[in-house]
Amino acid sequence: MMLLQKGKEWKETREKFTTAFTSSKLRQMFPVLDSYGEKTFVGIEAYSLEEDSEVYWKIKAAIAPTYESGVRGICYFFKLQTLVEWMKLTFPQRAALDYFADAFQHLVKLCQEGNGKISNLIDIVSSLKNNDNYIKKYAYGDRKAVGQPFMFFIAGENTIIMSLAYTLYELAKHRRVQSKLRDEIREATLDDGAFTYEKILGMKYMEMVVQEIMRMYPPLPFLDRECTKDYTIRGTDVTISKGTQVYVPMLGFNFDKNIFPEPEKFIPERFANKSQYNQNGMRFFPFGEGPRICIGERFALLDIKVAVAHILTNFELEPLPDTPKKVEYTPLVFSLVPKGPIILNFKPLAA
Repeated sequence: MMLLQKGKEWKETREKFTTAFTSSKLRQMFPVLDSYGEKTFVGIEAYSLEEDSEVYWKIKAAIAPTYESGVRGICYFFKLQTLVEWMKLTFPQRAALDYFADAFQHLVKLCQEGNGKISNLIDIVSSLKNNDNYIKKYAYGDRKAVGQPFMFFIAGENTIIMSLAYTLYELAKHRRVQSKLRDEIREATLDDGAFTYEKILGMKYMEMVVQEIMRMYPPLPFLDRECTKDYTIRGTDVTISKGTQVYVPMLGFNFDKNIFPEPEKFIPERFANKSQYNQNGMRFFPFGEGPRICIGERFALLDIKVAVAHILTNFELEPLPDTPKKVEYTPLVFSLVPKGPIILNFKPLAA
């Protein structure tokens, strides 16, 4: 997986897969995202999420928080290789990985047999499997080949689902924000009632809402990096040695009242000028920053915006007596997954 790669192998792999997330590729994907946005599930056939389907249970097994997934996360983030070997852990869950490995290898085989283009990711995987130089340098076999699409699926789905849930939750609690955002959405579609890639990106208040969600509920509460060379922090005598694991407390930055006044409050307007927070150093970077910034950032944000646009076009969101006043997180995983369900009322709007 690219998530676990380092050095030249990571760089070459990153360069290959970056082409799947360019603006032109996202624009080409938009009709598909828009179609599934009407169902609020993006990128997966609706029947796949029915509880009696095999896909539903495989997805649930792959992303559901458990004590085992918590131990796997600790071992990965804190590089506890001895514990991994002793407990014979796999990252991610073996059963889920095996299932997706079979599915993706089947698709790659279809692509190699000349059955046309299947998807951007499958095409890239197929091209790497046919690249003898790449295969020899990085031992790029079937398991590595399936690792990249699997990583995109798990990381993308979990981020999008959680971020969308928190967006709807905050909008339900803040009726003024919900109304203002709905007005912007309606104004964007006055001409023909349809969404386009350009219209979604042009929604300024939507961008503020989503960025505020990224602040309050970042995909990960901290960022981990490995120091690649000795570095002395400017103005100090503190040197970080090569190979040291560095952990950046993003959630701490996001709730620092010196950076974000009244951090506990949901205030999208604070992101009317997003760049102000990173003018004198990095303070807000929910998807990371630098060369290893999340490769799917733009896709994830587009996905969330499309879903929100369709939902607010058709429903008014309301809290219910069982809706939590404040979200509590499960201790089983590092990401901000709610301990219990977030229950909301979707009130249909008059046509």
